[in-house]
Amino acid sequence: KVYLIRHAKSLRNAHIASSVDAALTDDGKEQARRLAIALKKTDPDIIYCSPMTRAKETLGIIYPFFRKSKIDVVY
Repeated sequence: KVYLIRHAKSLRNAHIASSVDAALTDDGKEQARRLAIALKKTDPDIIYCSPMTRAKETLGIIYPFFRKSKIDVVY
């Protein structure tokens, strides 16, 4: 299976920051936590992640919920 996940809500999405590399909002962090719970029974072999702050923050919230203790991440 392939899962395509977009980053959670960022400050740019919320029109709070204009930087392209904006961090997540509090709502975005909650979105990522809910996504993590939904994905906790998955076992990815590898994760491809954008190097943008919002994508790495989203992954940082999701990653601990996976069953595998070590998953390769490619930025």
